[in-house]
Amino acid sequence: MKEVTIKDIAQRAGVSIATVSHVINSTRYVSPELAERVIKAIKENNYKKNIAETITVGRRSQIAFLVPCFEDYTPLADAISRNLSRFRYALSVSITNDDINTEKQLLMASLGNKSTEGIILVPAANNSDYYETILNRTMPLVLADRFLDNNNIDSVTTDHELALYKSTVYLIQCGHDRIVIITGRKNSSLAGEQVSGYQRALAANHILYRPELVLTADSFQGEITQQLLYGFYEKIKPTALISGVNRLTPKVLRFLDDHGIEYPKQLSFIGFGNKEWTELIDPPVTIIEEDFETMGSAVAARIIDKITSSGRPLSVKKQRIQTGFLLRKSTQMIGRGPFGEEAAPIEKLALSEKEIEDLRNGHFKIGISFHYGKTAWTRLHENGIRDTLEKYGVRILSVTEAHFNPELQVTQLEGLRMQKPDAIIAIPSDDVVTAAKFKELAKEVKLIFISNIPLGMETNEYASCVSVNEREGGYNAGVLLGEYFKNRDKVHIGFISHGAPFYGTHLRDGTAEQVVRENYPSIEIVSVKYFHKIERAYEVCREMIREHPEVEGLYVSWDVPALQVITALKELCREDIAIFTCDLDVEIGTYLAKEEMVRGLIAQRPYIQGTAVGLATAKALLGKGEYKYVGVSPYIVQKNELLKAWEDIFHIPIPIDWKLS
Repeated sequence: MKEVTIKDIAQRAGVSIATVSHVINSTRYVSPELAERVIKAIKENNYKKNIAETITVGRRSQIAFLVPCFEDYTPLADAISRNLSRFRYALSVSITNDDINTEKQLLMASLGNKSTEGIILVPAANNSDYYETILNRTMPLVLADRFLDNNNIDSVTTDHELALYKSTVYLIQCGHDRIVIITGRKNSSLAGEQVSGYQRALAANHILYRPELVLTADSFQGEITQQLLYGFYEKIKPTALISGVNRLTPKVLRFLDDHGIEYPKQLSFIGFGNKEWTELIDPPVTIIEEDFETMGSAVAARIIDKITSSGRPLSVKKQRIQTGFLLRKSTQMIGRGPFGEEAAPIEKLALSEKEIEDLRNGHFKIGISFHYGKTAWTRLHENGIRDTLEKYGVRILSVTEAHFNPELQVTQLEGLRMQKPDAIIAIPSDDVVTAAKFKELAKEVKLIFISNIPLGMETNEYASCVSVNEREGGYNAGVLLGEYFKNRDKVHIGFISHGAPFYGTHLRDGTAEQVVRENYPSIEIVSVKYFHKIERAYEVCREMIREHPEVEGLYVSWDVPALQVITALKELCREDIAIFTCDLDVEIGTYLAKEEMVRGLIAQRPYIQGTAVGLATAKALLGKGEYKYVGVSPYIVQKNELLKAWEDIFHIPIPIDWKLS
C-alpha cells in the first residue's frame, strides 16, 4: 500500500503543501476552515504517525499578556489562549493595575525572559514615549483593546467610538438630551475614542455638547468621590447615563442604589461588558457587549504572524472589532410633546388642599368632545375624567362623539360652545379640518387635548395635552415584534400605519418601524403602507399580501384597523401571519387569548389617562397650565399577561370566553 505523503493530504484537502505544513508544525496562522479541512484529510488517510514525527516546538514557548485588571480581561485572555494553544504557545498573564511603573517593570521582565517570544499589551497610557524601550526591540508586539498615538504598532481594539456613537444615538431616539457618559481614564485612548463617538452622536442630532456631562473612570474611586458624584447628579439632573468601562458597570449600579436613584424610572442606564449577572438583576441592564471571541482570534493570529515572519517586515495592521448591543430594561423612553417639551408624569398634577377647595367653590362646567365613541378606550377615558372632576364639584355639561367625522365634530364643538363651558376636553378627529374651530374656541375657553393637538395651534392656545407615551409604546411594539422573530434567519414583515398626520400615532408607528430596522438585522420590512380611514386598512392589507406573499408578520397602527386586517387575512387564507398592534379591547384581546394571529400588543391605560386629563383640566380651570404635555406609560400585553393586564386596565372581570382558552 502506497504511503500517504504531505502532497496527498494537500490535494485531498484542496490546499497548498505549505498550508498543510503550517497546520502540522504550528508555524503560521491558518484559518479554522482550512485547518479543519487539513485535519479531516489527515484523519481519513491515517497520517497520524507522520504528524508526530514532524511536529516541532520552538525553544521559546510563552507569550506574555499584560492587562490592567484580571476581572475585565478574563474572557479576552481565554479567547487568546485557546487560539494560541493550536500553535503550542502558552499565555502568561500579568496585571499592571493600569499603573505605568508597574507596567514598565513587567515589560522589562518579559523582554528578559528567554521563554517569551511575543508580547500582547493593553497599554496603561496612550503616549508611545512611555514604550520607547520595547518599541526599539525586535520582540513581536501586538496591542489589544487600546492603542497608542504611534500609528506604526499593530493593534486589535474594540471600536469604542462607534459603540458610544450608537448607544448615544439610541438614547437620543428614546427622547433623552441630558446624557452623561463615564469613559476610561483621562489619558487612555479609550477615553478619547468614546468622547469622540459621543460628540458625533450629539452633533448628528443637533444637541449641544456639554463637557461637564463627561466623567472619567477616576470619578468612581473612594467614598468622598461618591458623595461628589451625588452632588453632580443633583446639579445636572441627567436623564441617562452610559458606563464606558466594564468594571464601572457594577460601581454605577451600587452608586445608584446607595443614593436611592431608581433606574430606569429616574435615570436610564447603559452598562458595558459581557457579565451574565447584568441579565439576572432586576431590572436587567442594557449592555454594550465587547466581542472578545473575535478579538482574541485576531490578536492570536497577528502575534503568530509576527513571530513566524522570520524577520521579514510586515505592514502594520490595525483591526477594529464592533460591539454588540443587548437591549434589556434599564432604559426608558421619554415622552415628548409636539413642540419637543418633556412629558410630565401624572404625579406632578396632584392637587393641593387649597386647589381642591378653589375647585369646589368655582362651580366650573366643562364639555367633552370625542372623535369616536364605540370603544372601551373612550368609555374608560370618560370614566376617569368623571371620577376625577365630579368629586371636586366640576360639572360635565355633555359628551359628544363624532364617528371619526371631522365636519360632524366641528358642528358638535359649536354646540358645546353654546352651553358656555369653562373648558372643553377634546380629541380631534382630524388635525387639519378641525383646526380652525379649535383656534376659535381657544379665545373663549380652556382647551385640554387628548393624544393630539390640531395643526397650527400654538402652545399659548391650549392648556394641556395628555397622552400615552407614544414613543415608548412604539418602542415596545417594535421590540415585541422583533423578539418574536429574532431566532429566525430571514423574516419578511410589513407595516400598516396610520396615514393621517396625527402626532401621537405618527410618532408611535415611526418609532416601532425604527426599532425593527435598527435592532433586528434578520428582519426585513418589505412593505410599508398607509390608511387614512379605518375601513381602508382591509384593502391596504390585501394589496400588501398580493404584492408580498412572503410576509410573515404585520404591525398595524391600533386595534380597530387591525381587526380589518384580520378579516382580510382570513379571506386570503393567511392566518399564519403574526400580528402586533396597539390598544386592548374585547375583540382584539380574544384573538390574543386564543393565540389566533395576534401575538402581542401595546395597551394604553385609558382610565389612568382619563384621570390625568381630569387633573390637567382642574389645573387649567384654576389658571395653572404649566404642564403642556402629560405622558402615561403604556402596558405591554402578551398571552401570558393578558388576564392581569385586562384587570389592571379595565377594572372589570375578564370576558367569560377567555377563561376557556
